[in-house]
Amino acid sequence: MSCNLVEFEADNLIYNRFDLIYKENVEQYIYEFEGKQYIIDAHYDHAEAKINVWGKYFPQYIFEKLIDDIFMKYPQIRFVEVKRSGNNYQQMLYQSNDIYISLPETVDELLERINAKHRNTIKRKKRLLKEKYGQLELTVYKKNIPDEVVDLYFLWKQISMEKAYNMQAKEYLENYYVSDALLLKAGNINAAVLFFCQVGEVVYLENLSYNMEMEKFSPGYLVYEMFLEELIKRKCSFLYLGGGDYMYKKKFGAKEIMTYSGKIYRKEVFEDLNNYFIKHNIKDIAIYGLGAIGKVFLHISEKLNVNVKYAIDKQKKQIDGLKVFSPEEELEKVDAVIITLKSRDKKVEEVLKPQFENVYYWLELAK
Repeated sequence: MSCNLVEFEADNLIYNRFDLIYKENVEQYIYEFEGKQYIIDAHYDHAEAKINVWGKYFPQYIFEKLIDDIFMKYPQIRFVEVKRSGNNYQQMLYQSNDIYISLPETVDELLERINAKHRNTIKRKKRLLKEKYGQLELTVYKKNIPDEVVDLYFLWKQISMEKAYNMQAKEYLENYYVSDALLLKAGNINAAVLFFCQVGEVVYLENLSYNMEMEKFSPGYLVYEMFLEELIKRKCSFLYLGGGDYMYKKKFGAKEIMTYSGKIYRKEVFEDLNNYFIKHNIKDIAIYGLGAIGKVFLHISEKLNVNVKYAIDKQKKQIDGLKVFSPEEELEKVDAVIITLKSRDKKVEEVLKPQFENVYYWLELAK
């Protein structure tokens, strides 16, 4: 009896196209369940694996078997990274949202998805921006995106969010799989930049930024609306926006679903860590950072024989049942602080190391 292959709307989402984004070490796992066939890709990189499950839900049996099969086949794999999957695994993943838009066939249909007041606001903002700076011009770059456009984006992100990418333009475009860019100008002044990746009829919005001097005209939102019109001209079917709480992502008929993200660790990782903590007499800890990695750590901390006393976070994000302090506040003494950032940060170390004897990076400990 033949099985029907299950296809997902997110199959062509760039972060699911392992055949495009990884040159080697990609393996397919094929499972059959209740007359249906499921194909999942896995990418291996030293001690970690990634699976292409963004926006997809599998029978739980299959998802758990996939994880178990990877750990059994590759003893060197310490964890499997998961992004916005419909499945959890032994409660190791944290809940996250996934936002996408099923695109209509015409711009008129798109605009009908917002109310008249909203449509008039867009028109008014465009008119005021034009009157202030000059004619609006949208330049579309396909593939050959100038370094100057990326550098402009870097500059605006630094100004608006104090975010430093610390990479070259080409490196950014490659690391985030950017295929196209939009540059909005008002007269001779750059107003906004938007990056995206298109695979077939499926598009992923990578990011956007705008000139803060024009903030009252909402240039970021204007370039986003023009971006949607561009996708309709291209006859695209789905736009994936990632997660978050940005209001612009929830307009134009966007749908939001709850998914799971984080890292699934093999049981030996927890055994090794608990032995390490015992050896070094570490019982009470604090964590630095309540971003994605911090959320992952809090979810799995129940498997560790330590007590998370409090968290340290610049934005003092609130977590139920956990005290949160800013780095500038007086911090209670603990046996260790675990930093849950994506990479080393000397400024954070300079704050913590004079106060605490043991300071670790979670990603290094887990490996």
